[in-house]
Amino acid sequence: MNELIWFSVPGAIVLVALSLSGGDVLPKDGTALVGLAPVVGFTIHQLFRVVFEAAGGWHWKHRSVVTEIASAYGLRERHDAFLVWELAFYSNDIPEPFRAHDRGAWHYTLSFLSCTLAAVLSGMLLAFLPPGVCVLNLQSTLLATALLFGIKAYQTFRVLNRQEVALFTTHRETFNTVRDRLFPPPSGPK
Repeated sequence: MNELIWFSVPGAIVLVALSLSGGDVLPKDGTALVGLAPVVGFTIHQLFRVVFEAAGGWHWKHRSVVTEIASAYGLRERHDAFLVWELAFYSNDIPEPFRAHDRGAWHYTLSFLSCTLAAVLSGMLLAFLPPGVCVLNLQSTLLATALLFGIKAYQTFRVLNRQEVALFTTHRETFNTVRDRLFPPPSGPK
């Protein structure tokens, strides 16, 4: 149910903007709009996820813990550093409350960014309507909405980055064990 609600938010942003624009694109029945919100929102969220993955996804260059792991272990490939992170993160040595918190923070960050994308796309769709006071006011509101969700996503992401690096620092032995199993140090001459 929680995911249904989160998927509905970006969908609602788009549907409310289109319905307030005065266009005849959407059904007039409120029940149909409520039913469309999760579908539209899920589609927007998946569109965002495609962009997110294309930009580097979970081992994106701005994810501090992946950079720290790559640097600490001399790994040239970010996806190798991410693999060390994932295997250590989901080990029994990392407290479940931290893992749940981290996953939740990522969920909020990505959801806020999906809402940002929904507001931007809605504003772009409204650009095709004849200019009028209603459309311009709605576009201004959508810009403010995009900024609000974008800032919130950035704030959550910054805190999340610090927490993940702190976990790497405090649980270094767990990460060392995973690294040694994945990328054993070369053995010397016999």
